[in-house]
Amino acid sequence: MLPNIKFTKEVNGISVGTSGTPPLPSGLTWGNHYSIYYTSTGSVNNDTNLEQTYDNKTYTNNTSKATSQTLDPQTLESSTQSLVASNKKTIIKSIKYPLNYNITTATDAPTLGIQKLISFNKVKDPVEILEISQDTSGNQTVTGGTVLLYYKNKPEVQQVLSLNVIQPIPLASFTQSSVNASGNFVYDSRYVARASADRYTGYMKLAQETKIPGKTSCYIWDYKGEFPIAAINNADSTTVAYTSFEADGTGNWTIPSTVRNSLGTNGITGITGIQSYSLSNGNISKSGLTSGASYVVSYWTTNATPLTITGTQSGYPTKGATCNGWTYYEHLVTGVTSVTLSGTGNIDELRLYPSTAQMTTYTYDPMMGMTSSTDAKNKITYYEYDPFQRLMNIKDQNGNIVKHTDYHYQGQ
Repeated sequence: MLPNIKFTKEVNGISVGTSGTPPLPSGLTWGNHYSIYYTSTGSVNNDTNLEQTYDNKTYTNNTSKATSQTLDPQTLESSTQSLVASNKKTIIKSIKYPLNYNITTATDAPTLGIQKLISFNKVKDPVEILEISQDTSGNQTVTGGTVLLYYKNKPEVQQVLSLNVIQPIPLASFTQSSVNASGNFVYDSRYVARASADRYTGYMKLAQETKIPGKTSCYIWDYKGEFPIAAINNADSTTVAYTSFEADGTGNWTIPSTVRNSLGTNGITGITGIQSYSLSNGNISKSGLTSGASYVVSYWTTNATPLTITGTQSGYPTKGATCNGWTYYEHLVTGVTSVTLSGTGNIDELRLYPSTAQMTTYTYDPMMGMTSSTDAKNKITYYEYDPFQRLMNIKDQNGNIVKHTDYHYQGQ
């Protein structure tokens, strides 16, 4: 029997980011209302710690260091961290957050990026991080710094700048980042670009980054965007594909069927993870390739012979190891704009990447952790967990235990 429920026209609640009482729809009135809003000035002192080291024979104090931090009043994140060593020299780390900038007027892309962070309430993401040294006379010099520029249309990092410091820079002659009256983001001219985040997935996970000067890395995500299943060096994210047929994604491959082979259905599991794919369920393909480039296509199969792939070069495919009924094959493909795998038999650990790149891949049990990793040479490592979800065994691709961990309570 349901309990009696009393309905009223009063609303009790908390509003964030404003003072006063927000408006309600017609017919409703506020009962108890509380406002939480950001402060704009002041600081919050969090803690100070003193660490002293003593000589173990004379018990006299040899060294000491004191650490303290000040919290930003708007985010309650650390805005200043200080360390004072025995020589009285102070090392300061200073952090500025989106709400530390006046964005009443936002004109250029970096300022619009800060505005986007605030609109998504990502107010704890740092914008500028400075490393400052202070001598015993109170003179401060900048010894390092980082500025993070954010996309104006999504709350993610677009570019990372770092300070090119040859000699410490007097703080008085250093331009700390700010937004000027015209709405433009201003920072010191000695900052240089170090890395850029070129692409993100639909789940806002990093898909491609470039480290200056020009080294590109990309990532493939799966398990509903929670875990990276492939990391590729020296490749564009549009030129790579990978799947172990484990989760919801296809890893940039076009796969016509959602049917997978697993231990629970027909007894055939995968070389990595717990699933594989039967080509009898449909061909797998990848388009958008460059005909003048060369690509590696590799896979493990239960077939006794390799697949036939258009564009495979002379001397390929090469045959690798055989483990637990699975055999590794590798093709070098060129002169094509797409790759198609067809035929019969089961395949797993299917990769495609430029011949000048290197790929490392992973599978997971989302409730446990990583279950396998496969390096650039296609050597597989397996990870097993105990009933308490702790790593227990690390095995090589032949099933040999290379590391075992036992867990005991103290005194056992």
